[in-house]
Amino acid sequence: MSRIAVLMVVLMTLITGCVSEENASPIQNNSTWTSELSHVNHSNQHTNVYPMSVGNNTDVSVNGSVNFHIMWRYLYHEPMLWEKGNLNLSILHTEGNESVVLWSYEPTNTNSNYTFNELWLRGNVSLIANSEGSDDLNDDKPGDWFIVNWRVEVFTPMEVVE
Repeated sequence: MSRIAVLMVVLMTLITGCVSEENASPIQNNSTWTSELSHVNHSNQHTNVYPMSVGNNTDVSVNGSVNFHIMWRYLYHEPMLWEKGNLNLSILHTEGNESVVLWSYEPTNTNSNYTFNELWLRGNVSLIANSEGSDDLNDDKPGDWFIVNWRVEVFTPMEVVE
C-alpha cells in the first residue's frame, strides 16, 4: 500500500510542473505573407445533336495555403431519347508522382458556388470541368451549356519574424 502512495506522490509532483502558469506567454509570430490570385473560366455550349462530352483542364502552380472559390451556372435540357446532360467539377493536387483528388462535385443547383481551403499545398493543382450534353434541334431552345469560374488564391510566407 505504501508503494502506491509513494507512486501517487511522485506522479503528482511531476504533474504540478506541467500545469504551472509561470512563463506562459502566447507566442507572437509576425509573418509577412504575399498572395497570388488566379481567375480561370471554363465554359462550353453543346451544339451536337447526340450526347457528347467535353472537358476543360487548367493547371495552377501552388506553394502555400490555398483558398478555392468555385462559381458555376449551367442549363441542361431534358432530351426524349437519352439522359439529361451533367457537369462534374474536380480539383486534383499533384506533387511529384502522386496525385490526390482534393474535391469533386456534381452540382444539382443550376447556379451556385462553393468555397474551401487547404492549409498547405506544394506542386500543381488541376481545375477540371467535365460536361456531357447535347442540343435538341426540334426545339427553339439553345443547346446545353455551362460556365465555371475558378478563383484560386495562394498565400505564401515571405518573411517570418519571431
